[in-house]
Amino acid sequence: MKTTTTAALLLSLSAIAAPLHAATAQAAAKPATAGVTSSAAAAAASQAATAKTPTATAAAATATGSFKAVSATAQAAGSTTLSEKLITYKFTGTITTQGTATQDEINVASAPVNISPTGQIIHSNSVPMATLSYRWKHSDGSTGPVKTASIRKAGTNTLAAEPDNWTITCNGKPQTAWAALEVLSPNSIASANVTINVPAQGVIAPTITQQPPKTISVNFNASFTLSVAASGAPAPAYKWQYSRSSTGTPVWQDFDNTVPSAKTATLSISNASGDGAQYHCIATNSAGSVASDMTTLTVVYPPPSFAKQPASATVASGQTAKFSIQMNSVSVGYAIGTNEQWQAKRPGATAWFNVTATNLPGATVTGIWNTDLTIANATVALNGYQFRCMLSNYYGTAYSDPATLTVK
Repeated sequence: MKTTTTAALLLSLSAIAAPLHAATAQAAAKPATAGVTSSAAAAAASQAATAKTPTATAAAATATGSFKAVSATAQAAGSTTLSEKLITYKFTGTITTQGTATQDEINVASAPVNISPTGQIIHSNSVPMATLSYRWKHSDGSTGPVKTASIRKAGTNTLAAEPDNWTITCNGKPQTAWAALEVLSPNSIASANVTINVPAQGVIAPTITQQPPKTISVNFNASFTLSVAASGAPAPAYKWQYSRSSTGTPVWQDFDNTVPSAKTATLSISNASGDGAQYHCIATNSAGSVASDMTTLTVVYPPPSFAKQPASATVASGQTAKFSIQMNSVSVGYAIGTNEQWQAKRPGATAWFNVTATNLPGATVTGIWNTDLTIANATVALNGYQFRCMLSNYYGTAYSDPATLTVK
């Protein structure tokens, strides 16, 4: 159907063009007007040609068109410090152009590009475009890549240049540098230099890149370490702190010189104590400080144990008998909260009972941690009794070996 319509349209155009060709041929064959000599006709033709010459000259001038860059602007748009040595500076800019388009360029831009299903000619309705090229140049002689852009040719138009990202190496002392936007074609023009002040070294505030654990469980008196890592420029210094506050709000204190690792990225503690203690690390450089997450220490104590067992005793009736134990040194470390209880068992019985001055007259318990059981004025009635000490706390219960009392 579309082919038939197109053919019909072409036939119609041919039908219109045919009479125009015929009329032109007829005018060429028509004799000169009566009374006008051939020389007069030639003179008239010459005069007509002369009269039209200025118009032709103006048309020729317009046919060339024009396009050029008239200005370029640039400005600094921030920086990113990559390291102590490297800083990337960003620049943005614009280019303004002016131009005119020829009629031929306008015709080409809006030329027919298709025929609709209904036979209508479809025009592109575009506008003439021109191409320009540009680049960024720097005070150290380096340049960015050449960029090419397309922009409307006619009128005054502005192009946003692709940003420039220039990485500068800090040399240990302050320096100045500049960047400019340079147009290469269709003509040469450049923006004013944009000056920046480059510091002696890049400065980046510290950031914790590796956090210590939230909690850590360590056996009593065992060693442990906590590690942290931080980035920044200059490289940050480390300082560990601890808190033993029981209020729920940490009260941070610095370690003394007996813990040299407190000024490094890894804190080393040789003897864990202080269940519930808290630790954190502060990283600091010239740009600021940042604190790590807090670690809470859980000290795991072993069940109580005995370093010395009670020994059996033999006394004469009316004499004093004494039984003693020693707690393990680890047990002593957490003796507060530990219950020490001496117990006794009658001959032939299976159950043990707690020794008190009431149920065992003459019995007294002494020692800092109730480690000694003394029985004054022992009687024959106590012959064959067994005694032991029980240690118990949150972490477990331990019983000493039984010791036998012999009363003669």
